[in-house]
Amino acid sequence: MPHRVVVSPKAWEDLSAMLEYLQTQSPAAASRFAREIPVALERLESFPESGRIIPEFLDEGIRRWREILFENLRILYRIDGSEIVVVRVVDARMLLNFQID
Repeated sequence: MPHRVVVSPKAWEDLSAMLEYLQTQSPAAASRFAREIPVALERLESFPESGRIIPEFLDEGIRRWREILFENLRILYRIDGSEIVVVRVVDARMLLNFQID
C-alpha cells in the first residue's frame, strides 16, 4: 500500500526559497528543479525506506528520520505510519543544526 507524502510548512519554505534563488540565477535550472523535486517525492510513496538514515542522528539512535539526496540538497523526512512527512530541505554541504521532535 503506498504511503502519502506530506510536506511540512518549513519544508515548503525551504523549497520556495531555493526555487526563488534559482530563478534569479538560472531560470532553466529553476524549471528543472520544479519538475524533478515532485518526482523524487512521489518515489517515496512507494519506497519510503529508500532514503538513508540521517548520519548525524545515528549516534542518538534516531532511525525513523531518513533523507534522500537530490543534487546538492538533502530532503529530510520521517515515516509516520502510512505518512511520509518531509520535514526540511537543506543544502547537502551543511551539517544539520536544528532540533528534531
